[in-house]
Amino acid sequence: IYVETDLEGISGVYKFAQTREKDTPLNIQACEYFMGDLAEVIRGLRDGGADEIVVIDGHGNQALIPHLMVPGATYLTGKPRPGVDLLDKSFSGVVLLGFHAMNGTPDGVLCHTQSSKTEHKFWYNGVESGEIAQSSAKAGYYGVPTIMVTGDVATCREAKKFLGNNIITEATKEGVARESAILYPFD
Repeated sequence: IYVETDLEGISGVYKFAQTREKDTPLNIQACEYFMGDLAEVIRGLRDGGADEIVVIDGHGNQALIPHLMVPGATYLTGKPRPGVDLLDKSFSGVVLLGFHAMNGTPDGVLCHTQSSKTEHKFWYNGVESGEIAQSSAKAGYYGVPTIMVTGDVATCREAKKFLGNNIITEATKEGVARESAILYPFD
């Protein structure tokens, strides 16, 4: 299983100060939250029979904390990654962990597309699409289905819009505005 990650959709993360400037107290705490969500997904995948899990640290300034990695997966982090893309047809599924809704989503916590500091919008075949659609299209190129998406309620709604009602989603919070959320307990 290929696990592509981001930080904005992680439990407890609701303001850009947690995601943008690396190694600040708020960012370190958000990365700890990230490692908790990631550990639970890895445990669930292993319990479900996955025998190989590859985690790709997909957040721009990276979120992985090595001493908190749980066994049962391999982890790719760091920048730059010239020519390194581990996704290929050998994977059985893709999990999008900690994702966020596309730019302009009214109830999307930390919503954006590509850059949280700009107001980019992207269309594919005339349909406005965010990072969920982008990552899933890339996986689809290799014939690998996206099997699960985690993030806020708006992210889960967007995943169902693009991937169908059978996609497994897990909401980590509910958006009130771009930097305001009803947080759910970590367990």
